[in-house]
Amino acid sequence: MIEEDYYGWSSAVLANEKLEIRYLTDAGPRVVGFGPAGGPNLLARTPDVSWDVSGRRFHLMGGHRFWYAPEVTGRSDWPDTEGLKAEETPTGVRLIQQPDPYGISKELVLELVANEPHVRVTHVLRNESDSPTEIAPWSITQMALGGTALLPQATMPTEGMPLFPNRGIVIWPYSKWNDQRIVWGDPLIRVEGLPGDPPLKIGYFNPHGWLGYQLDGWVFVKRWIPSPGAKHTDEGSNAEIYVNDVCLELEALAPLEILEPDETVRHVETWEVFPVDAAEERLRLD
Repeated sequence: MIEEDYYGWSSAVLANEKLEIRYLTDAGPRVVGFGPAGGPNLLARTPDVSWDVSGRRFHLMGGHRFWYAPEVTGRSDWPDTEGLKAEETPTGVRLIQQPDPYGISKELVLELVANEPHVRVTHVLRNESDSPTEIAPWSITQMALGGTALLPQATMPTEGMPLFPNRGIVIWPYSKWNDQRIVWGDPLIRVEGLPGDPPLKIGYFNPHGWLGYQLDGWVFVKRWIPSPGAKHTDEGSNAEIYVNDVCLELEALAPLEILEPDETVRHVETWEVFPVDAAEERLRLD
């Protein structure tokens, strides 16, 4: 591992012949760099963005962060700049954050396979309080502006119900249907990673279980196993896109669960990166 500094926070790099991933070692759990080996970092850098949370500062930092849903200000964004423990593993690293004031601890496990252009990212929430809580892992990956987000759509009718609706879009109050950054299409909706006011956020249930981002000749994809029929926050969304003046976020949401004391819940993603000319082969659409 290569030790490096990230705007005042210490970090380390996991790498193989195909890709590089940088994570913080004293805050988070956060991933602050991801891209092809020797190529660009596709993740956003937002070291100057922060806000007050109960007299402390939440630092956006950039890259990938691990929140939990439903979103509650002061809980979902509880500051994570202290109390991180980093443990090396045979295939990567385990990043463990101490419980927040609500008794929820977070663990992020990065597993890198030799000579493969992908990494396994496991998000673990543990209820260390004395009471059950309804909760869902929420994976938020901030991409650098200037690219295009790829949102796969369900285009095939539901089996046996060809005349029934097969998809829906959730839109936030500050978002506009006619926002110029959205390109409505099949089988992909595209969202341009361009700054604008107001911000834009849309969500939906994504049956394909992946979101992508094309930037600088490369495509970043995060994949997970969707859970159709399970209870999700945000009107049933398991995938969301948010773009503002500093980044575009690819967000994945696991189903809501009642987590009893000492129980854990996991959300597993696979991240990969490949040249844009390989996109048609690597991104299978119905």
